[in-house]
Amino acid sequence: MRQPPKVDCHISPFVPLESERHHEVASQAFSGLPSAIGELCMDAVRAGIAVESVRSLIRHYQLPAPATAGGEWPWPLKVYVMGSFRVLKGDAPLRFSRRIQKRTLELLQAVIAFGGTEVSAVALTAALWPDSDGDGGYHALECGLYRLRQLLGEPNAVIMAGRKVSLDRNYFWVDMWDLERELRKSDRSNSDAASRLAKIRRLYTGHFLEHESDKPWTLKTRQSLRDKFLRSIREAARVYESQRLWQEAAKIYQCGIELDDMAEDLYRGLMICHRELGEHTEVLQIYRRCRELLMRVLGVPPNPKTQAIYNSARQTLVVATR
Repeated sequence: MRQPPKVDCHISPFVPLESERHHEVASQAFSGLPSAIGELCMDAVRAGIAVESVRSLIRHYQLPAPATAGGEWPWPLKVYVMGSFRVLKGDAPLRFSRRIQKRTLELLQAVIAFGGTEVSAVALTAALWPDSDGDGGYHALECGLYRLRQLLGEPNAVIMAGRKVSLDRNYFWVDMWDLERELRKSDRSNSDAASRLAKIRRLYTGHFLEHESDKPWTLKTRQSLRDKFLRSIREAARVYESQRLWQEAAKIYQCGIELDDMAEDLYRGLMICHRELGEHTEVLQIYRRCRELLMRVLGVPPNPKTQAIYNSARQTLVVATR
């Protein structure tokens, strides 16, 4: 069995390569132990240790990103689909003509919306070229993939094999992928609710492609992520509610409302928190904000559960003023 190269532990691979000895040690470490060094680099970047030097070394030795790598890692390509759509290459915005490249970028968005890995060519052609016949749609997809690779400047970043399209995750970081990973952790973990929610909140900066098209495949992914986000809000708030920490739970409900002001049950949760805190006037104000928004946007009043909390708070205030 081949033994890994011995590395002088007294010489950090993050020290500037000012001598031949440093260069030799770093080369051994980065080439012989890429996975372990990748994890070490990720820890260093997150801790703010020689960040630019570490990122430079990652690029120089083309280290594979560890499973824990997030947006801090110097990925060749970063794509943001939560809120405003952006594509970064080498941490710089990718320049393109929105008008000319619209369909090419829409193809990238659709691949991400369908999961990013082994996406059926049939699903993509049906989503993007619904009026084309089988051969015509497939040809349009092939042309679109060629243009996308040209636009990204990475010929191997987008793969089609066996009529399935994948984004090579050695090239891409997508904010939605990190968000989904954190949401899955939220479902399984009973650790600190506020800490988990803070990670999710940093990634959920807006709804999926909310400033782009409202095509069925966009809306489906947007709704799915919205539902998962709202579930994470409710889970975090209920942890505090179970401990009767109403102020902390109220902050979490408010956080959710700031991103999704049409979620009536978040208003209801916030009303309950203020009711338990004895802040009945605040309960009435929250209800009025909720009612005004629902009537203006949807043309419907709050549901009976929300109305009942409002009536209870109003009755308490009436009794208190007698």
